[in-house]
Amino acid sequence: GALFVHPAAGELSPSDRRRQEWVAKIPVLQMGNRSIERTLRRSYDDLGALRIEDPNHPDRVVVAAGAPWFMTLFGRDSLLASHMALPVDPSLALGTLQTLADRQGTVVDPMSEEEPGKILHEVRLGVSSGLSLGGKSVYYGSVDATPLFVVVLGAVSRWGFAKDTIAALLPHADRALEWIRDYGDKDGDGFVEYERLNDQGLINQGWKDSWDGINFADGTLAEPPIALCEVQAYVYAAYMARAWMAYDAG
Repeated sequence: GALFVHPAAGELSPSDRRRQEWVAKIPVLQMGNRSIERTLRRSYDDLGALRIEDPNHPDRVVVAAGAPWFMTLFGRDSLLASHMALPVDPSLALGTLQTLADRQGTVVDPMSEEEPGKILHEVRLGVSSGLSLGGKSVYYGSVDATPLFVVVLGAVSRWGFAKDTIAALLPHADRALEWIRDYGDKDGDGFVEYERLNDQGLINQGWKDSWDGINFADGTLAEPPIALCEVQAYVYAAYMARAWMAYDAG
């Protein structure tokens, strides 16, 4: 059968309909500046367009990294976007956390760079997968997604979700912290660093992940293993978030 069904003339596509229904439910800000109101509305529409569903959990919505080329689940991008969108729709962050938790690393696999407790970098989808998360290829080459997972969970835990919902994610947070200790800091110097595990993996595994993204003032490329300054901050924030969650749990 056809992979894509085009709506009849004048009809909304299913994705447009879902986006409009979502935008209609989120908070509306009214102010004297029409330009800012239009900007916010445009931002809501754009964020709504990045919502994708986990086919294994249709009620669970996550944030894709970007359209059109990155319309899939990422670690860093999806976590940061959903974190910043907490005042608009906290369920986006919760769905992103739950979906990433389902795919948390369990084994050591140099080809995919999977390691126990590690949070994925990207779910790579086939053409027939459309906007679903049904792709089988998962790549874990990211140094910051794992601490960010704990940071975002710490924020989500204070947005009114049921205690059982948050409690179900705490073991994943603990496994993420174990990855930081056992795999993120392999040389035990206190800094979390990265170095790709195979020749096909990303050379740089932070937010500046182009091959020449990390260099010195004179243009010389940094050689791995590389400890990014922002990652150390994420790790500190992750430990603080987990401590606060333990405090809140009594």
